[in-house]
Amino acid sequence: MLPAGQQFAGQPAPFTDTWIVSVLSLAGALLLLLGLFTRIASLSLAAITAFAYGAGALSGSAHWPITEVGSGAVLAFCLFLTFAVIGPGQFSIDALLANRRRPHQPGTTVELSPWIKRQYRRHSLSR
Repeated sequence: MLPAGQQFAGQPAPFTDTWIVSVLSLAGALLLLLGLFTRIASLSLAAITAFAYGAGALSGSAHWPITEVGSGAVLAFCLFLTFAVIGPGQFSIDALLANRRRPHQPGTTVELSPWIKRQYRRHSLSR
């Protein structure tokens, strides 16, 4: 958001701090949206959000503690940390890749007790 009375100067110059943070944020948001490397992407987005909020608070453009100016950044930080803890959903690319690596196993089987095995053998032998 521009301060009052300041004109929009156009796109940031390539490979400046603003440009690098914007590209990293866009890449992290796309990875999070696709569900690819969900935990890593959300942790990096949380770090970028915390750094941006802290830099803004130290420069005086944001208020410390949380007020209406910084509450969106704190909310985004908490959401990114939540995604990092919860992990990918069942329809994400991470879940699809995890299912391909793990062989499909049928439902769990329970070992029968020796007594039940003997009863089953007796029953099948009497026929």
